Amino acid sequence: MSDAPLRNVVNRMAELAGLPEPELVPMSALALQEAARTDPIMAEVPEMQYLYQRPAVMGTALTTRTFGLTATPLDEVLTEMVKAA
Repeated sequence: MSDAPLRNVVNRMAELAGLPEPELVPMSALALQEAARTDPIMAEVPEMQYLYQRPAVMGTALTTRTFGLTATPLDEVLTEMVKAA
């Protein structure tokens, strides 16, 4: 799972923690506008909507090619994070 959409990573972390998969639902345009109107951090989100049009993927290939580094196996990292929480 070295090139996994972040949703898959979150679901795997929940599985390792013995928790149900989180329910992720998109905000409506109206809810996003309201949040942007009342919260300065959320006010920055509407212009970044293009980032949410397709899955965000974490990949290791470029880092491996550029620096010769290899990634720690994802399950190892997630298990360590679950134990620390």
